[in-house]
Parts: sequence; C-alpha cells; structure tokens
Amino acid sequence: MAIQFIAEVESLQKVMRERGYLESFTSFANHPDVMAGAKVQYEILIPDNFSRFYNANLNKVGLLGVERTKLLIQYHQILQALAQDFKKGSYVNINGFDKEAIDESVRFFTLALSIGDQLVNYETHN
Repeated sequence: MAIQFIAEVESLQKVMRERGYLESFTSFANHPDVMAGAKVQYEILIPDNFSRFYNANLNKVGLLGVERTKLLIQYHQILQALAQDFKKGSYVNINGFDKEAIDESVRFFTLALSIGDQLVNYETHN
C-alpha cells in the first residue's frame, strides 16, 4: 500500500516541478512591479480529485508508520491549501496575487516540494 501513496506523491512532485510553479512565483515575488504593489493574475487548473489514491485510501494512511503518515497528511493539506487559492472564485483568483500572497505561495510550494521529497526518499529502518 505504501508504494501507491508514494507513487502518487512522486507524480504530483513531477507535475509541480515540470510546470515550474515555484520558479514562476519566485520570479513574480522579485518583479519590480510586484515590489511596487502590482498584482499578478495566475491560473492553474487543478481538478478536485488531484490526489485520487490518497482520498480513496485515507483509512489506510496509518499503515505507513507514524512519521510517514504525518508527512503524507501534511503534504496533502499543503496541496489542498494551494489548490484553494487557484479555485475559480477564490479571493486571489478574483483579485490577483499581491506580494504577500505570492510570498505565501512560494513558502507553500517550497514546503510541499520539501515534504514530498522527504516522503519519496524516506528510508525505513527496521
């Protein structure tokens, strides 16, 4: 069961990296217009079921052991928080990302990628 959870994390990590979300937001954060108060419009179409395996098997996450379970839940909560910002009708979807929202997105993408890497590279010590 663990391999399926981790395979889904690997896939989500690959999508985030290939699409360069963190790099885009880091670039926005340092853009002179944003530093001067401008807002950025940025859309990501995220399906509601982007973590199908995790959602379908929530009752089995505890089988991963305490540490990996904590990491997996944190990972998906962070992704859910990010996904909310990109939903049609969300505050930033309507009003744009200001410097504060961009910085928060950078922190959340960085954290998600870091936790995802920990999950993917986790070594069990039996």
